[in-house]
Amino acid sequence: AFREAVRLTYVDNDYWATAKYNQLTDKIKMGREDSAKLDKAYELSRSGNIEKILAAIEKAKEITEQSYAYKEAQDLIKDSGNKLVEIAQNKLEQGKWSEVLDIAYKLPETIKVPELKSDLIDLAHALSRAESGTTWDLEEAIASAQKLGSERPLYKKGQQLISRWQREVEDVARLERARTYATSGLPSDLRLAVAEVEQIPRGNPRYEEARGEIRDWTRQIQLIEDRPFLERAAQLASYGSIDSLQAAVQEARKISRGRSLYQEAQSKINQWSRSIQQQEDQPYLDQARTLAIRGDLYAAVATAQQIKAGRALYNEAQSKVRSWKLELEGQQRLREAYQIAEAGTPQALRKAIRVARQVPTSTKSRSEARTVVNRWSYKILSIARSRSAYNLSESIAIANIVPSGTRPYQEAQRQIQSWRKILAPPPPPPVPVRRPRPVPPPSPPQVVIPKPAPSPPSVVKPSSVVKPPSPVRSFPIVVPPPEVTSPSGIVKPPTQLEPPRFNPPAGRKIELIDADS
Repeated sequence: AFREAVRLTYVDNDYWATAKYNQLTDKIKMGREDSAKLDKAYELSRSGNIEKILAAIEKAKEITEQSYAYKEAQDLIKDSGNKLVEIAQNKLEQGKWSEVLDIAYKLPETIKVPELKSDLIDLAHALSRAESGTTWDLEEAIASAQKLGSERPLYKKGQQLISRWQREVEDVARLERARTYATSGLPSDLRLAVAEVEQIPRGNPRYEEARGEIRDWTRQIQLIEDRPFLERAAQLASYGSIDSLQAAVQEARKISRGRSLYQEAQSKINQWSRSIQQQEDQPYLDQARTLAIRGDLYAAVATAQQIKAGRALYNEAQSKVRSWKLELEGQQRLREAYQIAEAGTPQALRKAIRVARQVPTSTKSRSEARTVVNRWSYKILSIARSRSAYNLSESIAIANIVPSGTRPYQEAQRQIQSWRKILAPPPPPPVPVRRPRPVPPPSPPQVVIPKPAPSPPSVVKPSSVVKPPSPVRSFPIVVPPPEVTSPSGIVKPPTQLEPPRFNPPAGRKIELIDADS
């Protein structure tokens, strides 16, 4: 269309080139604006929201008859109006009369359904009257709905409501009569009330209300009938003996399952049954405790196990049985440890300690086990020390058996360190460092002087004292004797021999002359 309008400007005619051109471009512009409005109206109408559908109708009403979109806008208005009417009818089915009135009053005049709008308003007012539920208001609602003739759009809906309200009037009458019967509170009158409302069939408007009344009146009947059983049972149980408690249980069991006081009766039955079981089983538990105090744990366990599972004192009895069995286990472990330790060897003592440490911590035997473990550990250390006189390696191996956590453990570790130092070889002597001799400076040349002729030998005159020949200074001589092994296994070092002593004769003077002189 815009292309055709442009072509008009090339026509050799002022009217077509100007007036018609402007008229055509205005229509094109209006069409674009109306198309946008129509798109927005369609979007609002599709939402399903009452307010948005009404807004869609108002948006479509802005499109005038001169617009190319006018017919499409009118169709949209009609469709949106039908949607509103459909929503109003659904609200009418749900009994939401206030929302029906709100929609009916907001229907635009452009929607030409005046009779339908009037019917919606009349039926909504009738629903509001019937909502109170009294016979008077229900009859007023029926009269209002009967004004709709057979030619009216919502005539069938009105007839459905009339039929429902008529049945509801009958139900209300039955409920009112039944409530009158129930006011006395007597079981017979309460039964009459129940029988009256039971005639209201399922599907009637007041059916759920009738069922609620039936439940309440039935509960009252059961309370009146069953309360005496429970009161008599409580009276019997107050005496406290086994026979009276059993009689109370039998009385309470007359209240059958499904009755109003059934749960309360069962709670009392459980309580009284527990008291009976406690009185029956307490002698077994007391006897078992007495046997345990005397030390006869096997008999104590056997006696406590006579209390069977499910009984009132079963858990307490089982707790005692477990503790006594642990005590028996501890005693058995301790006996085994004593038997093993009788051998007296380090290996036997180590095994005995291992068994004694398996005594459970929660038992009375645990203290004795701790004592004998320390005692046997000291004995192991004593054996190790006794063998150190002839075999230190074996002593160290035995001392290592002393377990950690015992009293002599630290002492044994110190003793082991001491013995290891003895067995360790001495460090080698230091190697002397040889220093190089200094080279003497060269000597000057020597002058050779001829030796004189030898003189004749001189005569030695004997002296009054004769000097003995100068003895050579002697040093101690070490003669390694054969190695001797002690009974403890320690090798004794060889003894050092002293040099022979020289005793000069009396009256002789001896001069010591060094060998180097």
